[in-house]
Amino acid sequence: MKIIFYKIFLNENPLECYIGSCKNFSKRKSQHKKNTTNKTKKSYWNNLYFFIRLKGGWENITMKIIYEINLNSKFERNEYEQSFIDIIKPTLNSNNVVPNYPEITEIKNIVKNIIV
Repeated sequence: MKIIFYKIFLNENPLECYIGSCKNFSKRKSQHKKNTTNKTKKSYWNNLYFFIRLKGGWENITMKIIYEINLNSKFERNEYEQSFIDIIKPTLNSNNVVPNYPEITEIKNIVKNIIV
């Protein structure tokens, strides 16, 4: 299945960012926007959505695809996403996707080559 890895960041400071993954980029972007403004959602007070509101809303934020790949499992997807998180060190991700597994080193090397 095709997986898209993306970065959400503040236009004036791209180091303040969030890393995520999805299968459908436009649908996921729409979900993020709804979660930012829908006070009835539990996720409304999530770090990312609070930050977006604090910085003036989506007009000051960019959501950009950083990598696309076909993967066979949720575990592989999580390994890639965690590698992006470990290397980019986003300030707005609340949790790690997977703990530190030795196997993730190979994927981290792939991700480093993508980012550099």
